[in-house]
Amino acid sequence: MLTKISHLESLSNFRLRVRFTDGSAGVHDFTSLVNEPGPMIEPLRDEAYFGRAFLDSGALTWPNGFDVAPEWLRREMELAGELTPAETAIVDAARSGKLLDIIFNASTYRKGSDHFQTECINLHNSQKINLLQLVDRQEFDSISGTQFFTGQHFYCDVIPRLNASAAEMMRCVRSLVRKGGEDLAANQPNAAFQAWCKADLSRAREIVQTANSGDPLAIEHLTFALVAGNYATDAMTFVKGYSDSRQLSAVAALGRMNYSDTGAARDALATLGASLDASSNDVLNANVLMASFDIKQKVREITDDEIVSIVTRATATPGPQVNLASARVLLYHSTDLTDGLIDLLLEPLKSLDTAHKLTIEALDVGLAKLLDTRFAEKAIAFVTSFLPTKAEHLSLKTFDSFGNALVRHLDQQTQRVIVTWLLSGERVLCEGLSDLFASRERRETPINLLIPNLGLSSAQQIFVCRKAIGYFILHPVIPASILVSVLRFSDGDLARPVVDLLVGTLLRNYSGKVVEYLQSISEEDAAYKHIKDALSQNERYLDNLQKDIKELHPSESHLQLARSKYTDEARRIHKEAMAQSVFAGLVSRSVVLHGRRTLMFIDEPTGVRRPMEMELHPHSMEFELPRMEIVDPVGLDLMIRIFRVERMPA
Repeated sequence: MLTKISHLESLSNFRLRVRFTDGSAGVHDFTSLVNEPGPMIEPLRDEAYFGRAFLDSGALTWPNGFDVAPEWLRREMELAGELTPAETAIVDAARSGKLLDIIFNASTYRKGSDHFQTECINLHNSQKINLLQLVDRQEFDSISGTQFFTGQHFYCDVIPRLNASAAEMMRCVRSLVRKGGEDLAANQPNAAFQAWCKADLSRAREIVQTANSGDPLAIEHLTFALVAGNYATDAMTFVKGYSDSRQLSAVAALGRMNYSDTGAARDALATLGASLDASSNDVLNANVLMASFDIKQKVREITDDEIVSIVTRATATPGPQVNLASARVLLYHSTDLTDGLIDLLLEPLKSLDTAHKLTIEALDVGLAKLLDTRFAEKAIAFVTSFLPTKAEHLSLKTFDSFGNALVRHLDQQTQRVIVTWLLSGERVLCEGLSDLFASRERRETPINLLIPNLGLSSAQQIFVCRKAIGYFILHPVIPASILVSVLRFSDGDLARPVVDLLVGTLLRNYSGKVVEYLQSISEEDAAYKHIKDALSQNERYLDNLQKDIKELHPSESHLQLARSKYTDEARRIHKEAMAQSVFAGLVSRSVVLHGRRTLMFIDEPTGVRRPMEMELHPHSMEFELPRMEIVDPVGLDLMIRIFRVERMPA
């Protein structure tokens, strides 16, 4: 039979929705067509004119007489994955076992999917196909990766609109969730299932009753049925009457419900608190902790004292799950916390097992959020005391969200942290500071400390200067700026040793950015006279070198050593950058030995190989190594080690 177009709908951006006489349909993008040369196509480049398309004997036609053959258009849409199968094709695919492939095929489902969903839902509800049984097929086990989550998205969209028994729906949802594994998106089918229950509350009531009788499948989905019906009374009955997974499901449900009045919320909290009195179960305590804060967030009339009692008991004997819950409360409820609650939540986290990465990640982001609240000092104090006790396994890189939030603005709070950590002499904290300022933008940004506000003695100021040099030796503008900050508020007795440090360590080793920074300090700056003295001393030192040493040309062996060190440093920086890059794992790398262009081929979902050409452009970076790394590497290494390991006398 000759293929024709039976329906046409104009969309935006040169797209048309079409249906063919065989029932197949989809949306086609004509952008490439209208950009082709030719007098007949030129009028179509006007989007308003393009939208005047109409059907003439089943063919796509425009007012100027230009038309598109239906057979050609159907073939193009099929190759591009834009075509939704006709009803008969869907039924045939379901019978032959191919419908699963169609649903989980990214190119098939992504485009024109609304119509495909509707067709599948109608066919399922009319009992011509069974979408839920497809996941029981053996072929479902072989689906993985992006392909799986494409199909999962389809099921999440259609589940709320499907007619099915509770048992059949729960089996399908369980299969989808288990197939998702540890991925954060794995639980999305549960939300679709909850919407399915809410669409007909008799379904939710049936699941609650079946769970009450002990059915394992219903118990697994009890939380979502309780929340769908907002069955707070039933949930509290489960919490009081059981000590198995039904209790845990009901606890989680109480935290997700909406409460019509404060009294109902207080009843829920009282029930949660009572469950703690009868159990030392780590999983139960963690669920109660999270549910209590979820209720407090929804019902503002709940007082802190009512929550404190629950938190105190839930965290009394913390285990892995309570620690995770405490970290998540900091993450999700940072704006609802008080001093007392934060102390209670942070206390069990002090003994956190460093092997629990998920808890550490949640704690990291939670502490970063606290920095934007009035509890910033508590977050900083926790990291300051916690990291040194876990230095064997953790570093500030582990708390990258907290670290980046800390130095996002070099305000007085950040200055105090820098000084406190340098004064502590704790290696994990000082190295953490060095890592935080390792980016090009940060390592070239001066840190202007307001010394009078920090309450430091002269000995402490010199100690901070030495620590800054020791840990920031490869980012010399930072220690130079710290020394300048001290010089702004120092008298002669303090200024002399600081100037000696500036000349003997930084200016002896660097002639680039450090000198530029020091020369940029204006005459009105209180440190100007000291900076001028330091620069003059360094100039005299360099002049004397030229006078006293007649031959300053390095030998070839020294040149080779210098090149080797520069190469090693460049390789180290490149390796670290690749390890930290979000995009490095998303792309492939290749080495081009000759030429200024590359050509690669990309396999489209349709099977067509598309060429992609890329023109190469040069890029570069620069960094300055300390001079003494070449002239006296042993002496430089010794100085750095001394500055790093020394401690402030008590």
